[in-house]
Amino acid sequence: MKYLSTIFIILFSINFINAQCVDENTVINYNIGDDAYEIVKENVNWETAAACAAERGGYLAEINSQEENDSLFNFIIANVFPNATIAPDGGGGSYIWIGGNDIAEEGVWIWDGDNNGIGNQFWQGTTSGYAVNDLYNNWGNEPDNFSQQHGLGLALSDWPLGVASQWNDVDIGNNLFYVIEYSDTSTVEPMDTTMTTSINESSSDRINVFPNPAKEVLNISFNSNVIDQVEVFNINGQVQYFNTSLNARNKINIANWEAGVYFVLINNEKPLRFVKE
Repeated sequence: MKYLSTIFIILFSINFINAQCVDENTVINYNIGDDAYEIVKENVNWETAAACAAERGGYLAEINSQEENDSLFNFIIANVFPNATIAPDGGGGSYIWIGGNDIAEEGVWIWDGDNNGIGNQFWQGTTSGYAVNDLYNNWGNEPDNFSQQHGLGLALSDWPLGVASQWNDVDIGNNLFYVIEYSDTSTVEPMDTTMTTSINESSSDRINVFPNPAKEVLNISFNSNVIDQVEVFNINGQVQYFNTSLNARNKINIANWEAGVYFVLINNEKPLRFVKE
């Protein structure tokens, strides 16, 4: 089990070792089910945001349901000061980048959060257009392609043609915060496929790791009777903490740990990422 844990964390960590495109102090982590997200509070244009998302092993968020949209929006609003991320051409509203664009062809909106030109089309046309294959969309009275707008923004405030939590097309040159999504760990190239099957088995356990970022104490709480072990690795895959004597609520003293990115691995499930300040 320990060997499998080490292999898995190295597979996940390798995406972050050279990911120097953000200041980790500006990153806030969030989870919805099996999908993990990072809210990056740095103002960059859409293409830079997509490049950084890819460098970190993810992609700008792809939103596929009202539940996902509302959950992300509510978390962002609770953690982001809207006036820090403004798109003047978007009615002066506040926005955060997500993964849609129609860069390749006007009116052909695709989910392309790593900007490789490939993705599922979810919308065709402008305001009078239509959803492709009934895929989820949450436009305001948009998109209108005002002054060549090709990037998808999730609105954090109302604007003349829509309300907070809806989508708007804005100029990809705007400097905005952005959302990175990490999902479907089976797409990570395995070192041994026999290992991947046992590692990627899903868990119904509810696990919380907080605060994030953390300075002196990391709390790990869970609702389960079948937690066998907790391991914490640094970004180089080195074990920082290992414990098999667990309670429903655990506190780890991290005051003397080096600042940086760490991963909490419980029962060899998908690791939870946190930042030590």
